[in-house]
Amino acid sequence: MQQLLKNAFLNQTQQKFPERAKNWEFQATLFATCVLTALHFYFEQNILPPIEQMQSDWSEMFEIMGI
Repeated sequence: MQQLLKNAFLNQTQQKFPERAKNWEFQATLFATCVLTALHFYFEQNILPPIEQMQSDWSEMFEIMGI
């Protein structure tokens, strides 16, 4: 599952930033890890993950940390 998410991220980088010669492996791994951790959190509580809320929470988290 992690590899699937990493590949999806890497495909998006190629589509959105084809001119950037960058190794996106770190960001792809971080993205996959965050998604899987969030899904695990909600599934442990036996509820469906609120995708829009998760996106909002991630944005808020980065804003809080000044990132």
